[in-house]
Amino acid sequence: MLSNITGFRKRLFFILLSVLLLTAQSCMRKADTIGQFDKNEVKGECREKMVVSLEKPGFLTNIFCYRDFIIAQNRTTDSIISFSMEGKIISEYDKPGTGPGEMSEYSNLWVIKEGTAYITDSKNNKVLLLTVDPVTGELAFEDEFYIDSGQIVSLDVLETGRLLATTAMSDYKISEYNLKGEFVSGYGTVDKTKLTPTKVMESAYRVTVAPRGLLNSGIFNGELEFYSFENDRPELITKTKAAYFVKKGGMPPRPSVMMTTCYKDGYLILTALPEGETKSLLESYTWEGEFDGFIIVEDQKELDVVLVYPFGEDGSVAYQKYVWDEEKEKFSLNSHELIISHIE
Repeated sequence: MLSNITGFRKRLFFILLSVLLLTAQSCMRKADTIGQFDKNEVKGECREKMVVSLEKPGFLTNIFCYRDFIIAQNRTTDSIISFSMEGKIISEYDKPGTGPGEMSEYSNLWVIKEGTAYITDSKNNKVLLLTVDPVTGELAFEDEFYIDSGQIVSLDVLETGRLLATTAMSDYKISEYNLKGEFVSGYGTVDKTKLTPTKVMESAYRVTVAPRGLLNSGIFNGELEFYSFENDRPELITKTKAAYFVKKGGMPPRPSVMMTTCYKDGYLILTALPEGETKSLLESYTWEGEFDGFIIVEDQKELDVVLVYPFGEDGSVAYQKYVWDEEKEKFSLNSHELIISHIE
């Protein structure tokens, strides 16, 4: 009799344990796809303002508005192009190689500050500086330097002469350099003794400088670190996870942080959406790291948006559309157009 009771208790224990595990797995799957915020928390949406027909089609990334010009990287031709607002080519910089003014690999992480484009060559840890003529929009080589302390992951400009970068296998999450590429200071230490191959991938961060601080976003782990500036150095305010944190398989499982930028009174984050979603969304955060709702970029099943960039200071963003191809059963880039929209 005692044996039967003991056996029943064991079976009951395993049944309860199984139910708990299934519930936990269900919650984890929900967290992976829905994230930690209500997806109905919509703050605003993009209203199409202008469609630019491109004289030279291509997959455009790092799209900037400088004066009356569009400056972008054309990843189809691996070049930097200056367009007029009507899409006409003004200037194209395309110098492959390893010599002065040449690039082995134009990475997709660069910024324009005060008429200077800072472009990273992650293959050679090189930073190329191009000037943008404020009157004609012509691109010209200005200077270059190398960073010695690891492969460049991202770069942003704090102020003239102060560059903040993230590099692979660095001792710090964020490192400061001068315009000679010399290390100045490091912020946020990294315990490299615990870096497995997977953790090396997950330690890749993208630094985004803002007027009131900076955001350091984990590209592969969805982690968001918000900093303020105290005593002329970044001070960590808080940490959180991106709202949409999508694991899609692979080694390591890839979450969804694709782009971060400062915008008006906070930050915008672009994430890849779970399967079945029909809205391309931006996540909005305050300077202090509080989630502030979603912004709808496109709300149609036959359209998708991959990368969105702030375009000027009037509340506009720039992006290209991916249109659903029924024959190929996949999204295909509309490389002939650039969409300028206003967030309302």
